[in-house]
Amino acid sequence: MPDQPVVLSGPPDGLSGLVPYHNDTGATVTITQVGVDAPDDPTPSATVAVDEVTVPPGAEVLVRLRLQVAPSTPPGPYPLVLTVADASVAATAQVVASPRLRVTPPALVLDGLSADAVATTVVVTNEGNIALRLPSALSVPVHREDLALPTLAALVRDAPDELDLVTPLPDEPAGTVDVSIDDAGEVAPGTTRTCTCTFSVTAPLASSTRHVGALPLSIGTVLLVLPPDGTGPNDPA
Repeated sequence: MPDQPVVLSGPPDGLSGLVPYHNDTGATVTITQVGVDAPDDPTPSATVAVDEVTVPPGAEVLVRLRLQVAPSTPPGPYPLVLTVADASVAATAQVVASPRLRVTPPALVLDGLSADAVATTVVVTNEGNIALRLPSALSVPVHREDLALPTLAALVRDAPDELDLVTPLPDEPAGTVDVSIDDAGEVAPGTTRTCTCTFSVTAPLASSTRHVGALPLSIGTVLLVLPPDGTGPNDPA
């Protein structure tokens, strides 16, 4: 088999690639696992199961290897030594950027916002391998619930395929909500931050209508629900 670079590429939880093996023994070899050693990492060598491959004497095969590393492993190349049966192969794990942000809660009910500023907390966890930045202030357009809820709910669920099935957002919002976020800025991989978000409106909204908006926090989104005046946060109306 011609010499060629062996590269496993992908996000930390989904590295994959093909590992060559030439059976130069005089017997049939059955491969069910591959040894993985990272010379630059003090972590002990690991054994990773692969789909079973039977290799007759003198034959050459490519073994599909799937590998996971720590979720916060930064993007970049990492040298590996792979052991297939009785052979060692130098390889590279090419980790790519994998931005992931978990925001809790996924929705906020801003009751009483028309009368006064409302402050509440959100918890953000960077579950990816690159730093993400939270804004310190922004303005969020809000729309009547009956016109915008399906679209915004699909956005919050991170289900872009559903956006093709719902009505686009109106060109003109019903109003805007100003947001300030304390402790904003960079969130490092593997860290969690609790932020206080303060919401206010500069112009009153229709008092008999529920409005919704989408608060963007880096790559995360929180659904904002503004009840009509006089309703509480648990009012289903």
